[in-house]
Amino acid sequence: MASKGECEFAEDVAAELPLIGILELLGVPLDDREKFFEWTNTMIFADDPDMSISEEEGQLASLEVIQYALNLAIKCYYTIMLPTTTSPCLATTP
Repeated sequence: MASKGECEFAEDVAAELPLIGILELLGVPLDDREKFFEWTNTMIFADDPDMSISEEEGQLASLEVIQYALNLAIKCYYTIMLPTTTSPCLATTP
């Protein structure tokens, strides 16, 4: 926002703020948060006839969120619940 010299508050701040809070609580890395914003927007607008997003794109975005969440749960399980256990699942980040 600072580099643009202007800010559209609803779009640049308010729209992302609740999602940022949820992702922070879930431990989603900062680098992945833009993906979540795109996925959630795709899911929300898939039912809007004025948007150029298909229902299939919304379903695919939902699948991406579910896959990410499962990978995050596996990572947390092995790093927090079983800190002495190693897993091949941790070789790649979600």
